[in-house]
Amino acid sequence: MIVPAPDTSVFLHKPDYQASSKPRVFRVGLKFRRTFIPMLLTSGAILACLGGLHFLWNSDSDPMAGLPPWLVGVMFALALVLWVLAAVNMIAVRRMLESQRAVRHR
Repeated sequence: MIVPAPDTSVFLHKPDYQASSKPRVFRVGLKFRRTFIPMLLTSGAILACLGGLHFLWNSDSDPMAGLPPWLVGVMFALALVLWVLAAVNMIAVRRMLESQRAVRHR
């Protein structure tokens, strides 16, 4: 099938939007923080359980027996970091909710 070449105006598209003069600032909202808390707690618990399996499961078919000790330590450390982040998020959510209540009751 023979088709004629397209017009050059097809390739000269000009966007119809304007660039924003203000840089975007990423703000973490209350909904995001409240959603993230269970994920942090669950991920920390899973890592702690996997690290604990290295010490608690003693058998020939143990998949955790081949892990190096430093990796098990990293699992426990990362679990602790995730739990601390969850606690910090909980405190931040509490303060955000208290400030919203204070504004509503004025």
